Amino acid sequence: MRDEFNALRRVAEMARRAEATKEGLRSVGDTIAAALGDVSVYFTYATERDWTVCGDSRSGDDLGTGSTGVWLVQRQCELQGCPVAFNVRDRRVEDFAPAAKARGRCYMAARLPISASPSEMIIVKGAWKGGIPPRLLRLVSMLTPSLQFFLERMLDATKGERQRNQMVALANPAQVLTASKDTDATLEKVATAVAESLDYELVSLDLWDETTQKLTTRVINGTRWEESSLYAEWREMLESVPDWPALESISTRQPVLMPDAQHDERVHEAGRRFWQFLMVVSTARFPLIFNDEVLGTLGLASFRPRSFPKEEVQFLQSVATQAATALKAMQMYKKLADSEEQLRLYAEQLQASVEIQHRLARTDALTGIPNRRYAEEVMDAEIARALRSGTPLSIVMADVDGLKRVNDEYGHQAGDDVLIRLAHLARTSCRRGDTVARFGGDEFLFVLAGADLRDAERFGERFRLKVERQPIPLKGQTSVRVRVSAGAAQFANSTSQGPSDLIALADSALYAAKSAGGNTTRALPVGERVA
Repeated sequence: MRDEFNALRRVAEMARRAEATKEGLRSVGDTIAAALGDVSVYFTYATERDWTVCGDSRSGDDLGTGSTGVWLVQRQCELQGCPVAFNVRDRRVEDFAPAAKARGRCYMAARLPISASPSEMIIVKGAWKGGIPPRLLRLVSMLTPSLQFFLERMLDATKGERQRNQMVALANPAQVLTASKDTDATLEKVATAVAESLDYELVSLDLWDETTQKLTTRVINGTRWEESSLYAEWREMLESVPDWPALESISTRQPVLMPDAQHDERVHEAGRRFWQFLMVVSTARFPLIFNDEVLGTLGLASFRPRSFPKEEVQFLQSVATQAATALKAMQMYKKLADSEEQLRLYAEQLQASVEIQHRLARTDALTGIPNRRYAEEVMDAEIARALRSGTPLSIVMADVDGLKRVNDEYGHQAGDDVLIRLAHLARTSCRRGDTVARFGGDEFLFVLAGADLRDAERFGERFRLKVERQPIPLKGQTSVRVRVSAGAAQFANSTSQGPSDLIALADSALYAAKSAGGNTTRALPVGERVA
C-alpha cells in the first residue's frame, strides 16, 4: 500500500512538473512499474498519422503488436466501457475480456482519453495466475487523472506550432502545390492538414464532375489505420454508399451539418449503418467553390459529438475556401503542364523558370490574366530591350465606362462577370508577344512590343469596338452592353523615361478619352499631359 501511495504522489508531481516529452512519460512508466513489481508498463497515444508506443525503461517500446492491434484494443475498451484484458500471440491481439473478470490473460489496458484525442491508453503486462490483481485496477484508476494531465501537456506541446504550419501551408495553395507533383498525394496532404488542424478523425476531398454529374471520393486524410484492411473497407464503403449530404451540399452550395449522423433520417439507411460501423457521431459537408465553380466537397467526420456552433461553421467555411483554392491551383498547374507551348511562352516572357508559385503570384485571381506585378516586370524587360534594339514600344490603358452602374443595377457579381468577360476579350485581342494585365479595379494594361504610337492607338480602337459590339451575358438569361475608354502612349528611347512615366502618360491619355465623353481612344505624344 505504501508503494502505491508513493507512486500516486510521485506521478502527480511528475504530471505537473516533469518535462512533457516521451522521455518524461517513460519516467512515469518506470515509477508505476516499480510500484507494481515485475510488470511492464506501456503508454499508447495517437500522433498525426499513427499510434506511438512508449514503454518503461526496462521494457522498451515494442508492445508485441502493431498499429492495427493497438486500435483493436482501444476499440474494445470503448465498446466494453471498462479496462480490458487480452493476450498477444504472433503479434495478434485476442482473448478480450473485462479486466476485472479475466483469467489467463497477460495484458491489461485502460483508456486515458484527453480533450485532444479519445485514443490514449495505459497497458500493463505481467504474469498473473489468478487474474488481473485488484490492486492494479485500483492503482490505474487512481492514476488516471494525473496520467491524462501529463498526456494533455505532452501532446499539446507541439500541436499549436504544427497546426499553425499546416494551416499556413493550406492557406498558401502555391506552397501546397509545389510540395508534390502527384495530385492525389498533394490532395491527401491537404486533407491531412485539415484533419489535424481542426481535430477531425476523417476528412475526405471529393471531386465533382459537372459533365457526368458525379462525385468521386478522391482522397481521405492520412490516418493511423491506412495500412490496415479496415481502411480499404472504409474507402470502398465511402464510394459505394449513396452520399446525400455531399450531393445536397453541391446542389445548394451550402454546408450540410449532421450532429447525429447515425440517426439522421435524411441519410440513406446504408449511410447511417456506415457511420455506425465507423463509430462516427457527427459529420459535415462543405462545398468547394472557386470563382463560382463547384469543384467538389470537403467532408469531415468526428468520433465525438459536434454541435456545429455558428463560429465553427464560419471557420470551416473559410477552410473549405482555402482547400478549393489549393485544388484549383493544382488544376491550373496540370493545365499549364499539359501545354508545352504555354510553358515555353511563359519562359520567354519572364526569362525565368516556370515554377507554378511564380505564376500564381503574378496572376489575377478573378480574371485569370496577369496582374499588375507581372505587367510591371514585363515593362521593365521590354524597355530594356527597346533601349538595346531601338525598336518601338507602346502601351494602352483601357478603363470600363460605367461599371458602377452595372454593380448598382445587377449586383457586384455581375460586375465581376463583366470583368471576367472583358479579360477574355482583351486576351484574344493581343498579338503573339503582346501582354495584357488587369492593372487595377476595372483597368486593363496592354504592353505592345514593336508597336509605335499609331499602332497602339489603332489597337486601342479595335479593342474598344470589340467590347462595344459584344453583349456580355449575366446569370438569369440577362445580358448587358458596356463600353471602354482607352489611352495610348509610346516609350521614348531618347529619354530617361521609365515604366511609371510611360504609365502616367497612358493614364493622361485615358483621362482625355474620359473627358471627351468616354467610349473613345486617345493617344498622347511624349511630353504632353492633360491638365
